[in-house]
Amino acid sequence: MRWEVTPEYLGRRASLLEENSFTFFDHHGLGGRGAVVPRGYRAIWEERVRLVVAKLTARLTTATSEGSLAGLLLQAGGTRIDHDYVEIAIFADTGLDTVDVNLVTRQRAPTTPEERYRWELVQEICATRSIAVIE
Repeated sequence: MRWEVTPEYLGRRASLLEENSFTFFDHHGLGGRGAVVPRGYRAIWEERVRLVVAKLTARLTTATSEGSLAGLLLQAGGTRIDHDYVEIAIFADTGLDTVDVNLVTRQRAPTTPEERYRWELVQEICATRSIAVIE
């Protein structure tokens, strides 16, 4: 299942990191608890454009097309260490609340009785809360 959350949900709970956190903490020597991320490498949701522009400035030219931006923003490397992207972390100490969901998409049909039961529960919740469902 894929849940599409509202922009308001992301605005309250998302933060962005300039690169893959798997390598970021090594690059900046932030291995210890309580380490502080250096200024300019992290942003809140509303400031995401500034972070992306700062990250991509050296790669952007007047010839850069809008269609090529996704390829600049997400570059898969040969290994996890080589991937390059802006990482988005979504945090909610109470978990994902269906109040913040506006669409649920089923990725594949349930194959077991337990999966069918869970899917029925999701459908019921979505129906009572006016959440669109795509099967």
